[in-house]
Amino acid sequence: MLDHRVSARSSAVPRRLQSRLMPISPDLTVPLAQPITLTRGPRSHLVTLMDAAILIRDLEPWRQARPVWDRAAGLILLAAETRKRDDIAEATRQLMVCVERESWWKSGNNPNV
Repeated sequence: MLDHRVSARSSAVPRRLQSRLMPISPDLTVPLAQPITLTRGPRSHLVTLMDAAILIRDLEPWRQARPVWDRAAGLILLAAETRKRDDIAEATRQLMVCVERESWWKSGNNPNV
């Protein structure tokens, strides 16, 4: 018996639309809008979205659960998916808010700001 189900790759979906239907995999190698050098905390230098994601991954669960870190994680993932300059800038800004609240970074300590 033949299976006649239609898949996203079948000829029922035009090729030009297939790329829109296929999810884009996040690219965590994208650089942050600016590098962040921490004065304290689990990592010393954040350069890419991957560095930021690893920082959040390695946080204690009670710290990860804070809304400020949860928002940063969401923005990092969004920036990795869209690769848009504005999304990367917003993820970087939110990350700066997080590390400053943890007293791991002061806005005057980063020569790139």
